[in-house]
Amino acid sequence: MIKSAREALAKRLSQAICEQGGPQHEAINLLAEKIVISPETIIGWMSGERFPHRSLIPAIAKALQVNPVWLQTGGSNMRGDFRTSAISAAADSPRPARLNQRRIK
Repeated sequence: MIKSAREALAKRLSQAICEQGGPQHEAINLLAEKIVISPETIIGWMSGERFPHRSLIPAIAKALQVNPVWLQTGGSNMRGDFRTSAISAAADSPRPARLNQRRIK
């Protein structure tokens, strides 16, 4: 993925996390628990240093209650009907639990 697209997704992800309310580290930890990913990985996505695999976009969007098309491309409305979006169907697939989940402070 080109750098500008990665940075744009990082900005949208950060916006969606900030709109969850409460301290940012709590929102990151909650998202990490919901999608079974480390908080450090999410921080990497938010900084634009890393990029989530496209198979994770539906689960991330569902956890943040945002439209997956908006999250991935910026198209559509942020809070559009994320539950009926075609790519959100994959978010219903459970991911295997990981051991030793870390929390950030």
